[in-house]
Amino acid sequence: MNADIELVIQDLSNQIATLSRDKAIFSAAATQREQENQALKKENEKLKKELAKIAGPVPVKEAE
Repeated sequence: MNADIELVIQDLSNQIATLSRDKAIFSAAATQREQENQALKKENEKLKKELAKIAGPVPVKEAE
């Protein structure tokens, strides 16, 4: 019976390790996407300002 308990404990430990790895990967991807999103927002604002200098104020509908 002790061997069965050890197998269950080992299986649960393996599951925890897998979930921890998956969480770390997801967190890293989310952080990268957020950084990319912020960079694109900055670039968008820069381009809006350049466009306003060239063509005057242009109404731009914000994304919902």
